[in-house]
Amino acid sequence: MLVNIIETLGSLLNVVITLTVFFIASIIIFLSIVRMTNITKEQIIPTFLLVQGTGPVIISWLVIWFIRIFPGQERWVYVATTFGALVVLACYAWPVRNILFYCTKEIGSCISNSRNWRTFEKFLGVSVLAILVLLAVIAALRPVTENDALQYIIVSSMIFDRADLSFYPLVEPDPETGFYALSSHPLGFMGIYVWIFLLSGNATELSLIKLVAPAYVCFTVLAIYAFLWKQPRLISHSACWLILTTGIYYTQATQLSIDSFRIYLFFVAFVFVVWLLQRKIEWSGNSSAVLGLFAGLSMYAHSLGLILTLPLILPLLMLAPRMVLADKLRHMAIVAGMAILVGGYRLAANLVEFGVPVYDFIPVYDLPSIRYAEHVWYQRHILSTAEQWIYGMLQGFTNPLMFGAAHWLMLLFPIIWLARRWFNVSLPDRLEAMALIAVVLMFYGAVSITLLLGMHGLASGSRYMMSVLPIVATMGGYILGAWGKRNVALSR
Repeated sequence: MLVNIIETLGSLLNVVITLTVFFIASIIIFLSIVRMTNITKEQIIPTFLLVQGTGPVIISWLVIWFIRIFPGQERWVYVATTFGALVVLACYAWPVRNILFYCTKEIGSCISNSRNWRTFEKFLGVSVLAILVLLAVIAALRPVTENDALQYIIVSSMIFDRADLSFYPLVEPDPETGFYALSSHPLGFMGIYVWIFLLSGNATELSLIKLVAPAYVCFTVLAIYAFLWKQPRLISHSACWLILTTGIYYTQATQLSIDSFRIYLFFVAFVFVVWLLQRKIEWSGNSSAVLGLFAGLSMYAHSLGLILTLPLILPLLMLAPRMVLADKLRHMAIVAGMAILVGGYRLAANLVEFGVPVYDFIPVYDLPSIRYAEHVWYQRHILSTAEQWIYGMLQGFTNPLMFGAAHWLMLLFPIIWLARRWFNVSLPDRLEAMALIAVVLMFYGAVSITLLLGMHGLASGSRYMMSVLPIVATMGGYILGAWGKRNVALSR
Protein backbone atom coordinates (compact mmCIF):
# COMPACT_ATOMS: atom_id res chain seq x y z
CA MET A 1 0.00 0.00 0.00
CA LEU A 2 2.76 2.42 0.98
CA VAL A 3 4.71 1.55 -2.16
CA ASN A 4 1.67 2.34 -4.33
CA ILE A 5 1.18 5.69 -2.59
CA ILE A 6 4.83 6.59 -3.08
CA GLU A 7 4.68 5.61 -6.77
CA THR A 8 1.51 7.69 -7.26
CA LEU A 9 3.06 10.72 -5.57
CA GLY A 10 6.18 10.27 -7.69
CA SER A 11 4.10 10.19 -10.86
CA LEU A 12 2.22 13.34 -9.82
CA LEU A 13 5.47 15.08 -8.99
CA ASN A 14 6.85 14.17 -12.42
CA VAL A 15 3.74 15.58 -14.09
CA VAL A 16 4.08 18.84 -12.14
CA ILE A 17 7.79 19.14 -12.97
CA THR A 18 7.23 18.43 -16.68
CA LEU A 19 4.38 20.93 -17.00
CA THR A 20 6.38 23.54 -15.08
CA VAL A 21 9.36 23.11 -17.39
CA PHE A 22 7.11 23.48 -20.45
CA PHE A 23 5.56 26.64 -19.02
CA ILE A 24 8.92 28.16 -18.10
CA ALA A 25 10.23 27.41 -21.60
CA SER A 26 7.25 29.26 -23.11
CA ILE A 27 7.89 32.22 -20.77
CA ILE A 28 11.53 32.29 -21.86
CA ILE A 29 10.48 32.35 -25.53
CA PHE A 30 8.02 35.15 -24.80
CA LEU A 31 10.60 37.29 -22.98
CA SER A 32 13.18 36.65 -25.71
CA ILE A 33 10.71 37.89 -28.34
CA VAL A 34 9.98 40.99 -26.26
CA ARG A 35 13.69 41.74 -26.05
CA MET A 36 14.39 41.01 -29.72
CA THR A 37 11.51 42.95 -31.26
CA ASN A 38 10.11 46.44 -30.95
CA ILE A 39 6.76 45.26 -29.62
CA THR A 40 4.09 47.77 -28.67
CA LYS A 41 2.68 47.73 -25.15
CA GLU A 42 -0.81 46.73 -26.32
CA GLN A 43 0.69 43.63 -27.99
CA ILE A 44 2.40 42.28 -24.89
CA ILE A 45 -0.57 40.29 -23.54
CA PRO A 46 -1.60 38.94 -26.98
CA THR A 47 1.99 37.82 -27.60
CA PHE A 48 2.12 36.20 -24.16
CA LEU A 49 -1.01 34.19 -24.97
CA LEU A 50 0.09 33.38 -28.52
CA VAL A 51 3.37 31.68 -27.64
CA GLN A 52 2.25 29.51 -24.71
CA GLY A 53 2.54 26.37 -26.83
CA THR A 54 6.00 27.13 -28.22
CA GLY A 55 7.97 26.10 -25.13
CA PRO A 56 7.41 22.34 -25.52
CA VAL A 57 8.36 22.55 -29.21
CA ILE A 58 11.61 24.37 -28.45
CA ILE A 59 12.44 21.69 -25.88
CA SER A 60 11.60 19.02 -28.46
CA TRP A 61 13.89 20.69 -31.01
CA LEU A 62 16.76 20.90 -28.52
CA VAL A 63 16.39 17.29 -27.32
CA ILE A 64 16.23 15.86 -30.83
CA TRP A 65 19.29 17.79 -31.95
CA PHE A 66 21.29 16.80 -28.87
CA ILE A 67 20.41 13.14 -29.50
CA ARG A 68 21.31 13.54 -33.18
CA ILE A 69 24.69 15.14 -32.40
CA PHE A 70 25.57 13.10 -29.29
CA PRO A 71 23.94 9.68 -29.70
CA GLY A 72 24.16 6.91 -27.15
CA GLN A 73 24.54 9.07 -24.04
CA GLU A 74 22.95 8.56 -20.64
CA ARG A 75 19.52 10.01 -20.00
CA TRP A 76 20.81 12.72 -17.66
CA VAL A 77 23.12 14.08 -20.39
CA TYR A 78 20.20 15.06 -22.62
CA VAL A 79 18.22 16.47 -19.70
CA ALA A 80 21.22 18.50 -18.52
CA THR A 81 22.15 19.85 -21.96
CA THR A 82 18.55 20.82 -22.66
CA PHE A 83 18.26 22.60 -19.33
CA GLY A 84 21.59 24.26 -20.04
CA ALA A 85 20.32 25.61 -23.37
CA LEU A 86 17.18 26.92 -21.65
CA VAL A 87 19.34 28.65 -19.02
CA VAL A 88 21.31 30.39 -21.78
CA LEU A 89 18.05 31.60 -23.35
CA ALA A 90 16.80 32.67 -19.92
CA CYS A 91 19.95 34.76 -19.38
CA TYR A 92 19.26 36.54 -22.66
CA ALA A 93 15.63 37.16 -21.65
CA TRP A 94 16.43 38.17 -18.05
CA PRO A 95 16.71 41.97 -18.62
CA VAL A 96 13.00 42.20 -19.59
CA ARG A 97 11.69 39.93 -16.80
CA ASN A 98 9.67 42.77 -15.26
CA ILE A 99 7.25 42.43 -18.17
CA LEU A 100 5.88 39.36 -16.37
CA PHE A 101 4.52 41.52 -13.55
CA TYR A 102 2.61 43.56 -16.09
CA CYS A 103 1.28 40.37 -17.71
CA THR A 104 0.16 38.96 -14.37
CA LYS A 105 -1.64 42.19 -13.49
CA GLU A 106 -3.38 42.51 -16.86
CA ILE A 107 -4.47 38.89 -17.07
CA GLY A 108 -5.78 39.05 -13.51
CA SER A 109 -7.72 42.16 -14.43
CA CYS A 110 -9.23 40.43 -17.48
CA ILE A 111 -10.33 37.46 -15.37
CA SER A 112 -11.85 39.78 -12.79
CA ASN A 113 -13.71 41.76 -15.46
CA SER A 114 -15.29 38.59 -16.84
CA ARG A 115 -17.96 39.02 -14.17
CA ASN A 116 -19.22 41.98 -16.20
CA TRP A 117 -19.69 40.03 -19.41
CA ARG A 118 -23.14 39.90 -20.94
CA THR A 119 -25.18 36.74 -20.50
CA PHE A 120 -24.54 35.28 -23.93
CA GLU A 121 -20.83 36.11 -23.72
CA LYS A 122 -20.67 34.23 -20.41
CA PHE A 123 -22.50 31.31 -21.97
CA LEU A 124 -20.04 31.09 -24.87
CA GLY A 125 -17.03 31.51 -22.59
CA VAL A 126 -18.19 28.83 -20.17
CA SER A 127 -19.07 26.47 -23.03
CA VAL A 128 -15.59 26.89 -24.54
CA LEU A 129 -14.03 26.07 -21.17
CA ALA A 130 -16.36 23.10 -20.63
CA ILE A 131 -15.54 21.66 -24.07
CA LEU A 132 -11.81 21.91 -23.34
CA VAL A 133 -12.19 20.17 -19.98
CA LEU A 134 -14.31 17.42 -21.54
CA LEU A 135 -11.71 16.97 -24.27
CA ALA A 136 -8.93 16.47 -21.73
CA VAL A 137 -11.00 13.99 -19.72
CA ILE A 138 -11.90 11.91 -22.80
CA ALA A 139 -8.31 11.87 -24.05
CA ALA A 140 -6.96 10.89 -20.63
CA LEU A 141 -9.43 8.04 -20.05
CA ARG A 142 -9.71 6.37 -23.47
CA PRO A 143 -7.18 3.72 -24.53
CA VAL A 144 -4.68 4.44 -27.30
CA THR A 145 -5.81 2.43 -30.33
CA GLU A 146 -5.28 4.61 -33.42
CA ASN A 147 -2.46 3.74 -35.82
CA ASP A 148 -0.78 7.16 -35.89
CA ALA A 149 -0.92 7.66 -32.12
CA LEU A 150 0.57 4.23 -31.50
CA GLN A 151 3.25 4.87 -34.11
CA TYR A 152 4.31 8.15 -32.48
CA ILE A 153 4.47 6.57 -29.04
CA ILE A 154 6.45 3.53 -30.24
CA VAL A 155 8.94 5.57 -32.28
CA SER A 156 9.39 8.00 -29.36
CA SER A 157 10.01 5.11 -26.96
CA MET A 158 12.58 3.65 -29.37
CA ILE A 159 14.41 6.99 -29.52
CA PHE A 160 14.33 7.16 -25.72
CA ASP A 161 15.56 3.58 -25.25
CA ARG A 162 18.35 3.79 -27.83
CA ALA A 163 19.30 7.47 -27.51
CA ASP A 164 19.86 7.36 -31.24
CA LEU A 165 18.16 8.55 -34.43
CA SER A 166 20.08 6.53 -37.00
CA PHE A 167 17.20 4.05 -37.33
CA TYR A 168 14.67 6.77 -38.27
CA PRO A 169 12.70 6.83 -40.52
CA LEU A 170 11.62 3.21 -40.17
CA VAL A 171 10.88 2.66 -43.85
CA GLU A 172 12.40 -0.80 -43.49
CA PRO A 173 11.53 -3.19 -40.62
CA ASP A 174 13.61 -2.62 -37.51
CA PRO A 175 16.04 -5.58 -37.11
CA GLU A 176 15.47 -5.76 -33.35
CA THR A 177 11.71 -5.45 -33.13
CA GLY A 178 10.37 -5.86 -36.66
CA PHE A 179 8.52 -2.56 -36.26
CA TYR A 180 7.79 -0.73 -39.50
CA ALA A 181 6.48 2.82 -39.99
CA LEU A 182 5.69 4.18 -43.42
CA SER A 183 6.30 7.91 -42.85
CA SER A 184 9.30 10.19 -42.44
CA HIS A 185 7.66 13.06 -40.57
CA PRO A 186 9.77 15.62 -38.74
CA LEU A 187 10.20 14.76 -35.07
CA GLY A 188 8.58 17.80 -33.45
CA PHE A 189 5.63 15.98 -31.92
CA MET A 190 7.60 12.87 -31.01
CA GLY A 191 10.35 15.00 -29.49
CA ILE A 192 7.88 16.18 -26.85
CA TYR A 193 7.13 12.55 -26.03
CA VAL A 194 10.86 11.82 -25.81
CA TRP A 195 11.35 14.67 -23.34
CA ILE A 196 8.49 13.40 -21.18
CA PHE A 197 10.08 9.95 -21.19
CA LEU A 198 13.47 11.43 -20.31
CA LEU A 199 12.09 13.26 -17.28
CA SER A 200 10.07 10.28 -16.07
CA GLY A 201 12.86 7.77 -16.68
CA ASN A 202 10.62 5.29 -18.52
CA ALA A 203 8.47 5.00 -21.63
CA THR A 204 5.57 3.16 -20.05
CA GLU A 205 3.71 5.95 -18.22
CA LEU A 206 1.33 7.53 -20.75
CA SER A 207 -0.84 9.76 -18.54
CA LEU A 208 0.95 12.95 -19.58
CA ILE A 209 1.44 11.74 -23.16
CA LYS A 210 -2.34 11.58 -23.56
CA LEU A 211 -2.67 15.27 -22.71
CA VAL A 212 -0.27 16.65 -25.33
CA ALA A 213 -2.78 16.78 -28.20
CA PRO A 214 -5.59 18.28 -26.04
CA ALA A 215 -3.09 20.81 -24.67
CA TYR A 216 -2.45 22.07 -28.19
CA VAL A 217 -6.17 22.54 -28.69
CA CYS A 218 -6.05 24.79 -25.61
CA PHE A 219 -3.01 26.62 -27.00
CA THR A 220 -4.86 27.16 -30.29
CA VAL A 221 -7.82 28.63 -28.41
CA LEU A 222 -5.43 30.97 -26.58
CA ALA A 223 -3.87 31.93 -29.92
CA ILE A 224 -7.29 32.78 -31.35
CA TYR A 225 -8.05 34.94 -28.32
CA ALA A 226 -4.65 36.60 -28.79
CA PHE A 227 -5.32 37.29 -32.47
CA LEU A 228 -8.75 38.76 -31.70
CA TRP A 229 -7.62 40.52 -28.52
CA LYS A 230 -8.92 43.97 -29.49
CA GLN A 231 -12.15 42.66 -30.98
CA PRO A 232 -15.45 42.33 -29.07
CA ARG A 233 -15.62 39.26 -26.86
CA LEU A 234 -18.53 37.88 -28.85
CA ILE A 235 -16.24 37.53 -31.89
CA SER A 236 -13.38 35.77 -30.08
CA HIS A 237 -15.75 33.50 -28.15
CA SER A 238 -17.57 32.60 -31.36
CA ALA A 239 -14.35 31.81 -33.23
CA CYS A 240 -13.18 29.50 -30.43
CA TRP A 241 -16.60 27.89 -30.22
CA LEU A 242 -16.57 27.25 -33.97
CA ILE A 243 -13.22 25.48 -33.97
CA LEU A 244 -14.09 23.38 -30.93
CA THR A 245 -17.39 22.26 -32.46
CA THR A 246 -15.67 21.11 -35.66
CA GLY A 247 -16.21 17.37 -35.27
CA ILE A 248 -13.04 16.05 -36.88
CA TYR A 249 -10.80 18.55 -35.06
CA TYR A 250 -12.23 17.58 -31.69
CA THR A 251 -12.22 13.83 -32.24
CA GLN A 252 -8.69 13.82 -33.65
CA ALA A 253 -7.48 15.49 -30.47
CA THR A 254 -9.17 12.85 -28.29
CA GLN A 255 -7.36 10.23 -30.40
CA LEU A 256 -3.97 11.86 -29.67
CA SER A 257 -3.57 12.99 -33.27
CA ILE A 258 -0.75 15.32 -34.29
CA ASP A 259 -3.16 17.70 -36.01
CA SER A 260 -3.83 20.11 -33.13
CA PHE A 261 -0.05 20.45 -32.75
CA ARG A 262 0.76 21.23 -36.38
CA ILE A 263 -2.29 23.47 -36.86
CA TYR A 264 -1.35 25.55 -33.82
CA LEU A 265 2.22 26.13 -34.99
CA PHE A 266 1.15 27.23 -38.46
CA PHE A 267 -1.44 29.56 -36.94
CA VAL A 268 1.21 31.15 -34.69
CA ALA A 269 3.32 31.96 -37.76
CA PHE A 270 0.26 33.37 -39.53
CA VAL A 271 -0.74 35.58 -36.58
CA PHE A 272 2.79 36.93 -36.23
CA VAL A 273 3.03 37.90 -39.88
CA VAL A 274 -0.33 39.69 -39.66
CA TRP A 275 0.90 41.66 -36.66
CA LEU A 276 3.97 42.64 -38.65
CA LEU A 277 1.80 43.76 -41.55
CA GLN A 278 -0.28 45.86 -39.15
CA ARG A 279 2.90 47.29 -37.56
CA LYS A 280 1.81 46.07 -34.14
CA ILE A 281 5.33 44.68 -34.14
CA GLU A 282 7.83 46.79 -36.05
CA TRP A 283 9.64 45.33 -39.05
CA SER A 284 13.30 44.57 -38.39
CA GLY A 285 15.81 41.84 -38.99
CA ASN A 286 15.04 40.47 -35.53
CA SER A 287 11.27 40.43 -36.02
CA SER A 288 11.71 38.66 -39.37
CA ALA A 289 13.97 36.13 -37.64
CA VAL A 290 11.25 35.50 -35.02
CA LEU A 291 8.73 34.96 -37.82
CA GLY A 292 11.23 32.58 -39.42
CA LEU A 293 11.51 30.74 -36.10
CA PHE A 294 7.75 30.23 -35.95
CA ALA A 295 7.63 29.16 -39.60
CA GLY A 296 10.50 26.75 -38.94
CA LEU A 297 8.69 25.24 -35.96
CA SER A 298 5.67 24.73 -38.22
CA MET A 299 7.95 22.90 -40.67
CA TYR A 300 9.37 20.88 -37.77
CA ALA A 301 5.87 19.78 -36.76
CA HIS A 302 4.73 17.65 -39.70
CA SER A 303 5.37 16.81 -43.35
CA LEU A 304 2.53 19.13 -44.40
CA GLY A 305 4.33 21.93 -42.62
CA LEU A 306 7.48 21.12 -44.55
CA ILE A 307 5.85 21.74 -47.91
CA LEU A 308 3.10 24.28 -47.13
CA THR A 309 4.37 26.68 -44.46
CA LEU A 310 6.71 28.86 -46.49
CA PRO A 311 4.55 28.89 -49.67
CA LEU A 312 1.61 30.13 -47.57
CA ILE A 313 3.49 32.53 -45.27
CA LEU A 314 6.08 34.20 -47.51
CA PRO A 315 3.63 35.69 -50.07
CA LEU A 316 1.85 37.51 -47.22
CA LEU A 317 4.95 39.64 -46.73
CA MET A 318 4.24 41.21 -50.12
CA LEU A 319 1.19 42.85 -48.51
CA ALA A 320 3.41 44.98 -46.26
CA PRO A 321 2.44 48.64 -46.79
CA ARG A 322 4.94 51.46 -47.16
CA MET A 323 7.81 49.07 -47.88
CA VAL A 324 9.83 48.99 -51.08
CA LEU A 325 10.17 45.70 -52.96
CA ALA A 326 13.85 45.31 -52.05
CA ASP A 327 13.04 45.44 -48.33
CA LYS A 328 10.19 42.96 -48.75
CA LEU A 329 12.52 40.54 -50.51
CA ARG A 330 15.15 41.02 -47.80
CA HIS A 331 12.67 40.18 -45.06
CA MET A 332 11.42 37.20 -47.05
CA ALA A 333 14.99 35.93 -47.33
CA ILE A 334 15.50 36.26 -43.56
CA VAL A 335 12.24 34.45 -42.83
CA ALA A 336 12.98 31.66 -45.29
CA GLY A 337 16.57 31.25 -44.14
CA MET A 338 15.63 31.07 -40.46
CA ALA A 339 12.72 28.70 -41.16
CA ILE A 340 14.89 26.31 -43.16
CA LEU A 341 17.59 26.46 -40.49
CA VAL A 342 15.08 25.55 -37.76
CA GLY A 343 12.78 23.14 -39.58
CA GLY A 344 14.42 22.18 -42.83
CA TYR A 345 16.51 19.20 -41.73
CA ARG A 346 13.85 16.58 -42.52
CA LEU A 347 13.20 18.22 -45.89
CA ALA A 348 16.87 17.98 -46.84
CA ALA A 349 17.17 14.44 -45.47
CA ASN A 350 14.15 13.27 -47.47
CA LEU A 351 15.55 14.79 -50.66
CA VAL A 352 18.91 13.09 -50.12
CA GLU A 353 17.54 9.71 -49.00
CA PHE A 354 14.36 9.38 -51.07
CA GLY A 355 14.62 12.05 -53.76
CA VAL A 356 11.33 13.64 -52.66
CA PRO A 357 10.56 16.34 -50.05
CA VAL A 358 8.00 14.13 -48.28
CA TYR A 359 8.12 10.34 -48.04
CA ASP A 360 4.92 8.73 -46.76
CA PHE A 361 3.84 5.57 -48.56
CA ILE A 362 4.13 1.79 -48.54
CA PRO A 363 5.53 0.42 -51.84
CA VAL A 364 3.25 -2.64 -51.79
CA TYR A 365 0.25 -0.31 -51.98
CA ASP A 366 1.35 0.71 -55.47
CA LEU A 367 0.98 -2.80 -56.85
CA PRO A 368 -1.84 -2.83 -59.44
CA SER A 369 -3.29 -6.02 -58.00
CA ILE A 370 -3.74 -4.44 -54.57
CA ARG A 371 -5.70 -1.40 -55.84
CA TYR A 372 -5.20 0.25 -52.47
CA ALA A 373 -5.85 3.79 -53.70
CA GLU A 374 -9.18 2.79 -55.21
CA HIS A 375 -10.15 1.12 -51.95
CA VAL A 376 -9.41 4.31 -49.99
CA TRP A 377 -11.21 6.50 -52.52
CA TYR A 378 -14.25 4.22 -52.41
CA GLN A 379 -14.38 4.42 -48.62
CA ARG A 380 -14.20 8.21 -48.77
CA HIS A 381 -16.68 8.54 -51.69
CA ILE A 382 -14.15 10.16 -54.02
CA LEU A 383 -13.82 7.60 -56.81
CA SER A 384 -14.68 9.92 -59.69
CA THR A 385 -12.91 13.14 -60.60
CA ALA A 386 -15.95 15.20 -59.66
CA GLU A 387 -16.16 13.50 -56.26
CA GLN A 388 -12.49 14.20 -55.61
CA TRP A 389 -13.21 17.90 -55.97
CA ILE A 390 -16.62 18.01 -54.27
CA TYR A 391 -16.13 15.50 -51.44
CA GLY A 392 -12.35 15.84 -51.29
CA MET A 393 -11.13 19.40 -51.65
CA LEU A 394 -14.50 20.94 -50.73
CA GLN A 395 -15.35 18.57 -47.88
CA GLY A 396 -15.32 21.48 -45.46
CA PHE A 397 -18.56 22.54 -47.17
CA THR A 398 -19.99 19.15 -48.18
CA ASN A 399 -19.38 17.24 -44.94
CA PRO A 400 -21.00 19.32 -42.16
CA LEU A 401 -20.98 16.38 -39.75
CA MET A 402 -17.19 16.50 -39.66
CA PHE A 403 -16.53 20.18 -40.38
CA GLY A 404 -19.48 21.98 -38.83
CA ALA A 405 -20.57 25.46 -39.87
CA ALA A 406 -17.24 27.31 -39.91
CA HIS A 407 -16.53 26.96 -43.64
CA TRP A 408 -19.99 28.13 -44.69
CA LEU A 409 -19.75 31.14 -42.39
CA MET A 410 -16.33 31.87 -43.87
CA LEU A 411 -17.94 32.35 -47.28
CA LEU A 412 -19.91 35.29 -45.89
CA PHE A 413 -16.81 37.02 -44.55
CA PRO A 414 -15.55 38.69 -47.76
CA ILE A 415 -19.11 39.72 -48.64
CA ILE A 416 -19.75 41.34 -45.26
CA TRP A 417 -16.31 42.92 -45.21
CA LEU A 418 -16.72 44.46 -48.67
CA ALA A 419 -20.13 45.78 -47.64
CA ARG A 420 -18.89 46.96 -44.23
CA ARG A 421 -20.07 50.53 -44.82
CA TRP A 422 -23.64 49.27 -44.60
CA PHE A 423 -23.04 47.22 -41.44
CA ASN A 424 -22.31 48.84 -38.11
CA VAL A 425 -20.29 45.85 -36.88
CA SER A 426 -16.71 45.08 -35.83
CA LEU A 427 -14.60 43.80 -38.71
CA PRO A 428 -10.83 43.52 -39.23
CA ASP A 429 -8.77 46.18 -40.97
CA ARG A 430 -7.83 45.85 -44.62
CA LEU A 431 -4.48 44.11 -44.03
CA GLU A 432 -5.90 41.51 -41.65
CA ALA A 433 -8.85 40.80 -43.95
CA MET A 434 -6.57 40.45 -46.97
CA ALA A 435 -4.26 38.09 -45.08
CA LEU A 436 -7.16 35.93 -43.84
CA ILE A 437 -8.65 35.60 -47.30
CA ALA A 438 -5.30 35.21 -49.07
CA VAL A 439 -4.00 32.33 -46.96
CA VAL A 440 -7.24 30.36 -47.38
CA LEU A 441 -7.22 30.94 -51.13
CA MET A 442 -3.57 29.91 -51.37
CA PHE A 443 -4.26 26.74 -49.37
CA TYR A 444 -7.14 25.73 -51.61
CA GLY A 445 -5.06 26.68 -54.62
CA ALA A 446 -2.34 24.29 -53.45
CA VAL A 447 -4.90 21.51 -52.99
CA SER A 448 -6.25 22.20 -56.48
CA ILE A 449 -2.79 21.91 -57.98
CA THR A 450 -2.24 18.52 -56.34
CA LEU A 451 -5.54 17.28 -57.77
CA LEU A 452 -4.70 18.56 -61.25
CA LEU A 453 -1.36 16.75 -61.02
CA GLY A 454 -3.12 13.50 -60.11
CA MET A 455 -2.05 13.51 -56.46
CA HIS A 456 -5.02 12.89 -54.18
CA GLY A 457 -3.43 12.49 -50.76
CA LEU A 458 -4.03 16.05 -49.60
CA ALA A 459 -7.63 16.37 -50.77
CA SER A 460 -8.65 12.89 -49.69
CA GLY A 461 -7.53 13.35 -46.09
CA SER A 462 -10.10 15.09 -43.92
CA ARG A 463 -7.38 15.78 -41.36
CA TYR A 464 -5.27 17.60 -43.92
CA MET A 465 -8.15 19.77 -45.10
CA MET A 466 -8.40 21.42 -41.68
CA SER A 467 -4.85 22.81 -41.88
CA VAL A 468 -6.12 26.42 -41.89
CA LEU A 469 -9.07 25.75 -39.58
CA PRO A 470 -8.24 28.47 -37.00
CA ILE A 471 -8.22 31.02 -39.81
CA VAL A 472 -11.55 29.70 -41.14
CA ALA A 473 -12.98 29.80 -37.60
CA THR A 474 -11.73 33.37 -37.13
CA MET A 475 -13.60 34.55 -40.21
CA GLY A 476 -16.66 32.64 -39.04
CA GLY A 477 -16.29 34.28 -35.63
CA TYR A 478 -16.44 37.70 -37.25
CA ILE A 479 -19.70 36.72 -38.96
CA LEU A 480 -21.29 35.35 -35.79
CA GLY A 481 -20.09 38.40 -33.90
CA ALA A 482 -21.66 40.70 -36.49
CA TRP A 483 -24.91 38.76 -36.32
CA GLY A 484 -24.88 38.78 -32.53
CA LYS A 485 -24.39 42.53 -32.40
CA ARG A 486 -27.34 43.05 -34.73
CA ASN A 487 -29.47 40.79 -32.55
CA VAL A 488 -30.37 42.78 -29.47
CA ALA A 489 -31.46 39.72 -27.55
CA LEU A 490 -28.00 38.20 -27.70
CA SER A 491 -26.31 41.39 -26.58
CA ARG A 492 -28.13 41.56 -23.24
